[in-house]
Amino acid sequence: MHRWETIQKCVNKFCGCLSRIELRRQSGSTMQDMVAQACSLCKTLDRLQNSGQDAKSLFAVTATSLHL
Repeated sequence: MHRWETIQKCVNKFCGCLSRIELRRQSGSTMQDMVAQACSLCKTLDRLQNSGQDAKSLFAVTATSLHL
């Protein structure tokens, strides 16, 4: 069961990143572009979480990535 929990956690995280990218509604972006941007955002968030960054830093990166 542990393996499936890990897979679901990763899928949910990616879906959250993709939703954030989709909400930008950037003109001219294809779904392939949005998936690539979501992958990049997920990797950045993973790197920061693994390095011990706090939630405030993670939000700043997310906001910068999304141009908020």
